[in-house]
Amino acid sequence: FGNGVQSTVDLPTVAPKGIMLQVKDTLGKVSVNIVCNKSYLQDNQNKDVNLVILSSGKLRTVNTKLDSRVMGMDLPEDQFAPGIMQITLFSQDGEPLSERLVFIQNSGGLNITVSTDKQSYKTRDKVSVNFNAKANGMSTQGFFSGAVVDDSRVPYDDNNETTILSYLLLTSDLKGYIEQPNYYFTKTPKAQMDLDNLMLTQGYRRFTWKQVLTADGKPFAIAPEKNLFLSGTEKTNSGAPVANKEIILNEGTSVLTTKTDASGKFLFDNMTPFYAGAQFTLQATGSTRDKNSTTITVDKQPEPPVENSTFMGNLSQLTSGASNSGSAGAVPSSGDADQVIDGTDISGASSMTAALSGKLNGVTFASGQPYLKGNKYPMLIVVDGNIRTGEKIDNILPDNVKNVKLLKGVNAGAYGASGNSGVLVINTRGGNVAGNSTIAYESQNVTSATPIKEGVANYRSSSLAGPGHADQVVMGDAIMNAPTLTSGLNGILRGVDFTNGVPILRGGNVVTFAGGSAEPMYVILDGTPYPGPLDNISPHSVEAVEVLKGANASIYGTAGGAGVLVITTRNQAPSTEASPSSIGSLTFKPLGYYKLREFYSPKYDVASNVPGSAPDRRSTIFWSPSLATDKDGNASFEFYNSDGKGSYRVIIEGIDGNGNPGRAIYRYKVE
Repeated sequence: FGNGVQSTVDLPTVAPKGIMLQVKDTLGKVSVNIVCNKSYLQDNQNKDVNLVILSSGKLRTVNTKLDSRVMGMDLPEDQFAPGIMQITLFSQDGEPLSERLVFIQNSGGLNITVSTDKQSYKTRDKVSVNFNAKANGMSTQGFFSGAVVDDSRVPYDDNNETTILSYLLLTSDLKGYIEQPNYYFTKTPKAQMDLDNLMLTQGYRRFTWKQVLTADGKPFAIAPEKNLFLSGTEKTNSGAPVANKEIILNEGTSVLTTKTDASGKFLFDNMTPFYAGAQFTLQATGSTRDKNSTTITVDKQPEPPVENSTFMGNLSQLTSGASNSGSAGAVPSSGDADQVIDGTDISGASSMTAALSGKLNGVTFASGQPYLKGNKYPMLIVVDGNIRTGEKIDNILPDNVKNVKLLKGVNAGAYGASGNSGVLVINTRGGNVAGNSTIAYESQNVTSATPIKEGVANYRSSSLAGPGHADQVVMGDAIMNAPTLTSGLNGILRGVDFTNGVPILRGGNVVTFAGGSAEPMYVILDGTPYPGPLDNISPHSVEAVEVLKGANASIYGTAGGAGVLVITTRNQAPSTEASPSSIGSLTFKPLGYYKLREFYSPKYDVASNVPGSAPDRRSTIFWSPSLATDKDGNASFEFYNSDGKGSYRVIIEGIDGNGNPGRAIYRYKVE
């Protein structure tokens, strides 16, 4: 192996008789051979054998007699959609004998071409992007997503990307982790050979064929939802059902009516779509006496289950027990790590990035920061139990490292949302970060931050520091009825002014080489940096707003220098308690559709490079999940460049009406 470990493995004993499949994809056809040895043929000659071919959800069968040691057939490749084809050989008794996977790489599918109005632009220039989609040479309508990123700010390796092609056509149909999934779509001779080897190692996935072939068509236990609906019961105060009685549903200017059935149940079906937070009123009908004696109950809408988690994202829990001297906190053990590198293996290296480059599986380094391949966000760094936000690991000498642990996926889940991009745990030999002269930064133990008043920390927070570490907290109920978020917060947040919807902390000047300037506060929305206008966020959807200053804001590194505004939205819109009223009516707020937030993209259609204007450091320049091509296969979108110079990458991915996926990459220059 690459790490020098040697292993000897005995191959399986050769069976005295057997049958197998040979499949080759060459020259526009898939050649299938059924091969058996002499002993197997003698025992099974002229018995039925069946081939079951599964491709893109379509099933085909071929029935024949076993009359030769080698029997072959050719399948035209253009009859199958691109993706994995599964070929299984069955005996006449329905027992699976052999299986082979082959990847179809024909010229079918979706072809996307992208162009811009110019090849080269200046910073903050307006850019127009046009793209066209064709399937089998014909223009096609489809739905696409478009993204534009600054290549210099977002590390990129096309082979490691997870794309719509690699997911729909490859990884979703295979077991286990597939390294560099997009590499197999480069269509080089080596990649095609490697792809066939991958198929050879991924067979025997569906040998529960008896369940498939003998399926009795049982209905689904839970029917799919096709529309929005509301249901409930109407009863008298004594509990008797109110049968065949009209009931009214009122929502704003919309009024619907229906009748209860014999058991008092009612159903409003095929309702016009509504957003979460919409208020409805149910009213009984009849005389005032009837209404006053009627109880209306709305059925509770089903919600997806939420699994218990050992860690809910509160950083103070991670560092509980960690002292300012840097003693280790709650760090997973070696058994919970995806990879462990001993310090002796990197001793003597010139830097930590040089020591770890090529040694950590699936990790790349850019500007001293580690990134999981295919992830645009840097990994979380934990040194001796203390989380280091924005620090570079080259501040640590390799000679002083005891071990390095790599955590991904489930193993990184102990760090909550902060571990979504992976975690790099570094344990030093001294185990004392603050007192170690070879480390250029000081301890930032969150537990030493001044908490807010005791008893107030019982709220949900998306802050990296968790609840209880803010200078001020405003609960959503206090601003729920405000017309906009900024108008609701203006005058409530101490020391915060709003200029054109942008929060600015008084005295929050950031000193640079060019002098001091008032920079906007760093806004975090549900744990993610939010560069958009605050008034795009509905006050009704806000659960808590936190202001972090000084030491409390230091958890966000230099980005929090001008203060941090953390906004946590509700898991769902607050619902009015469903209780019967004296006049036979019920007011409530059911679950509805989530109101999509629009991706923020500034407009520089007027002069913006005026003195004091904030720099535009966006890494994601544009994003839209809903771009639709017309009947001619054309679609377009516009945006403005940031202040970054270099190569910008346009990524278009989508699917047409026939289910053909497609992807295109286009680059242009910003000078």
